[in-house]
Amino acid sequence: MPRAAEHVLTHVPFSSLHETDKVDQVVQRLDHAIAAGLLPTGSRLPPEALLARMLGISLTTLRAALGILRLRGTITTRRGRQGGSVVTADPEAVRAAAIARLRTLGPSEVRDEGDLHAAILTRSATLAAERATDGERLALSLAATMLDELSLMHELQLHLELVALAQSTKLLEVELDCLLWFGGFLQLRSDTERSAMLASLGSLVAAVAEGTSEEAGRRAQRHAERMTRWVHATLIATTHEDGQR
Repeated sequence: MPRAAEHVLTHVPFSSLHETDKVDQVVQRLDHAIAAGLLPTGSRLPPEALLARMLGISLTTLRAALGILRLRGTITTRRGRQGGSVVTADPEAVRAAAIARLRTLGPSEVRDEGDLHAAILTRSATLAAERATDGERLALSLAATMLDELSLMHELQLHLELVALAQSTKLLEVELDCLLWFGGFLQLRSDTERSAMLASLGSLVAAVAEGTSEEAGRRAQRHAERMTRWVHATLIATTHEDGQR
């Protein structure tokens, strides 16, 4: 992992929420992080006081949100010195939730989110190709050789590592929001589509590692557009299936 990204990626699923966000927004943020694989089953949440600070909310608000997640079976909390909250969401339930969420979307919402993601990833890839150190380029090159072995969590983390190399906190925050939006749907991919998307990501990573900024930007644009087209096609297919029932 590029050294510049290590600290960011440790905290990124918990980046600060806006002051106006309430319990339901906290629940949604954690739900999306779990669905996207950034918080996989078995992972431990930070201590409550630290997590509240990361999210920029009160401890009372956080505990209310965690209580909802416990009732759903998404997390389990143990008290005491060795206690804490652990993600216990059933993978099939997470998958079913992603399908249910997909059914609430319209084509325009998918397009808008895709346009935002394409803009952020394209600019980030261009800057990353210009600003990455030799050591960071080498780390990216090595990551590109292991794409077939990546879980969804590591696939999304690789996106975040790449964007972190742009050295822009704002770009990283928006990319996280985009990946939280898209990530839960990516678990619905077929093996063929997953391999094609990983190949696209590998091509993007290679361009950044080579320091070819214009080409990195073009490949980022194509990669983001591929993700959007796939979500849109899956939405249409799901809607068609619902109409035939």
